[in-house]
Amino acid sequence: MKAAALLVALLCAANAAGGAPLRVEVLWNPPMAETAALGPLSGALAVRPDRLLLVGSRSGAFLLGWGGAAPVAGLAGCDALAYSSSGLLFAIRGRDLVAFSKEGPRTLFQLPAAGMGLAAGARGRMLLFDRAPGARSALYELRPDGKIAKLLESPAPIGGAAEASDGRIVFSAGGALFEAAPGKPMRLLAGGARTLGSVALGPDGTVYASDGAAVLAVKGERLSLITKKAGGELRWVGNGLLVLDARRPLIARLIGL
Repeated sequence: MKAAALLVALLCAANAAGGAPLRVEVLWNPPMAETAALGPLSGALAVRPDRLLLVGSRSGAFLLGWGGAAPVAGLAGCDALAYSSSGLLFAIRGRDLVAFSKEGPRTLFQLPAAGMGLAAGARGRMLLFDRAPGARSALYELRPDGKIAKLLESPAPIGGAAEASDGRIVFSAGGALFEAAPGKPMRLLAGGARTLGSVALGPDGTVYASDGAAVLAVKGERLSLITKKAGGELRWVGNGLLVLDARRPLIARLIGL
């Protein structure tokens, strides 16, 4: 009953926010989690090119699709997960940046700090960013040739980042969202929220973000509420916005935004 009530609440909240009919696809909820017995979610999330989800848990990770969930070995202790556009899996484990191929895991680099963030970029590159408070916060690129370069410095620790196909990068820092486009100065998109984390880009360019408890979208120069019934990691998958709320636990896709 609680899972059904949450689904109704998500639908009502989303419809109230935008006025347009939305559909919510629930891929993971408390009864499923109890049946699967794969442990609490860690918040790490990666989307494979075939749209299967790699979901981090406290004990490791599992693949999730419409056929169910299956444990994946060798991913215990990963702070972040992401697939490159070519389908190569990267993970951050402590200070190690690890790549997983058919030959097995390989540590590529020791990163400047533990628990950095990781996101898939455009044109085969990966984005790395400082999430923990420190003297300086920055966003880096890992190029397909294996080289790392700093792209920009941030006014605050970076909660999440996403890149469009044209090279435009959107990231959260503190309670604000910023945009960095090639050849242009970094600019503020919207602000005034609680500390923001994960960021996602819709196919029409809409920027979505979460403060961990709600999902927001940039409308003009303001952050507009989509739903306050769930929040966490965001990814745009197919024709909808995927939300992973590790606290509930819930994984759902909002379609029709």
